[in-house]
Formats: sequence, C-alpha cells, structure tokens
Amino acid sequence: MKTVASFLVIMLSIFSFDCPAQGKSPEDCIVRGSVTLACAPYMQVIKNATIVFTPDTGGPVEVKSDDVGQFSVFLPSGKTYSVAVAAPGFFVVHRPPFRMREGMKLKFDFMVTVFEIHDSEGTAPPGEYSGFAEKQVEFGSEAAIIISGHRKENEEQIQYHSLLARENPLPVTISFDTYTIKAERAVLDRRSNVLTAEGHVSIEDGSEKPPQKLSCIVLRTVDNAPKIEPCQAVTTTINPK
Repeated sequence: MKTVASFLVIMLSIFSFDCPAQGKSPEDCIVRGSVTLACAPYMQVIKNATIVFTPDTGGPVEVKSDDVGQFSVFLPSGKTYSVAVAAPGFFVVHRPPFRMREGMKLKFDFMVTVFEIHDSEGTAPPGEYSGFAEKQVEFGSEAAIIISGHRKENEEQIQYHSLLARENPLPVTISFDTYTIKAERAVLDRRSNVLTAEGHVSIEDGSEKPPQKLSCIVLRTVDNAPKIEPCQAVTTTINPK
C-alpha cells in the first residue's frame, strides 16, 4: 500500500479487515461489497451484476451480485488486480490495479449509472463533455482512474465536475491502489501532472477509519508514486464556472 499523507457509472469506498477467513488458505483474502444505482431518488441495489477481478498473472476471477446487490469472493494474495463491474443497461465501471497483500480483507462498494458520455460533436461546445466518463491518469508508475459527470479540456488543464442529480449526485471520484478520493470538482494541470480536488473532499485510505474530510487536496507524483497533500488555505485552483 502506498504511503499517503496522514490524513474511487461508480462511487467506491474501501475498508480493510483481517484475513484469512475460516477454512481458507492464509494466502486467500476476501473481497466483498455491494453494487447500487447512482443518481436514484432512493437506494436501489443492482442484482446479477458481474464483478471481474483480473490479476497480473493467471486468469480472471468473476463473481455476481446477489438479490440484495452484495458480493463476496476469495482472491489469492501476492497479486495485483484490476476490477470491472458490468450490469445490463448500465455503464461499465472500473477500478485501477490494487495489490492484494497477505493479511488483507477488503470491501468495495460500487455505484453504477445509466448516464453515458456525450462528446463535443453534439450540442456541447468544443472541448466539453457531458455525462458519465472515466479517464486514466498516470502518477509515476501507478495509474489512477478519474470518474466525472462533466469535463472541460484545453491545452493547459482538464476540469472535472460532478454528475448532478436531484438525488444522490455522483461526485468526482479519483481512485488508485486501495485509495479513493471524492470531491465536487477537480482540475488536472497537464504541464505538471498535478491534480487539485475541491469541495467536500473525502479520502478513504483502505482502513476501517472514517474518511478524512478536507476542503481541498492536491495529488502529485512523489518518488514515482501518487501522494495526497492538503492544499494551502489561500490556494484557489479551480474555476467552478
């Protein structure tokens, strides 16, 4: 697990427990969680969703969500897994690679959406994209996935905004390894590859601790890996217009 300052459609929260489970090898660790619908007026579970864990070596491991949207699967430790979640009628969502280490037990809660991406060939101005979208960004040797509902791009930066809805809006979600950052908006400086997230920021670090709450954070590459730092109080990086 990468070191992060003390203080991831999909909304993804992760909590870590002890492993192994009874009757399983010490090298087998469990991943469990749920799949629900984003932007719905009330909590709706997604049953029969397919969650695929693809390791860096060996074949993929597949599990289905049950009638109440829950899933549980055992994975061998010592491998790096990427995740894809698919359900009929919904957009496929992904989680970037995370390392399953001995002694870990994880909980991933996914949120999917029926909204899809629309490009600037439609009614949006050039460089603007409306609807659910995923973008992969490299921070050193590690990949992050950024999920947003509206995106603006130019030569200098990319702005990410929440997918707005009357109920249960989908925040901008940045995930890497076992970490998840959620915010109202974010901007990626293309020259420095530094990402700033603002507005009701929460950070989940893979433990049972409650998410850290901040007004603004910066994600940058340090020692070839992503690192989260708090913004300076006077820093204003994102224009919400």
